[in-house]
Amino acid sequence: MSFNKELFSENFKKKNYDICISLLRNEIIDILTKRIQEKNPNYKYTSVHSLKTNCFNYLSQLEQEISIQLYDFSFNEEVTEFELSCMMEMYKELNAN
Repeated sequence: MSFNKELFSENFKKKNYDICISLLRNEIIDILTKRIQEKNPNYKYTSVHSLKTNCFNYLSQLEQEISIQLYDFSFNEEVTEFELSCMMEMYKELNAN
């Protein structure tokens, strides 16, 4: 799946932040899953916990930190704008590396 920037922008303008968060979350999971699969071709995404564990087994410190944030957001409710801001930063950092 490829990140749909148009859909993201459209929802961002309409302040549909929950949809934006969902789009970013799915894309971050996709990016991390593909990076893990480069090191372990048998890996299949099953849960954010499994993703976090495998990031620690196979990926860099940046990706490990992002997986922790993603895991935290899965269980701890944050202010929507804060979560969106963090997700946008996580996505930006993954695409810079």
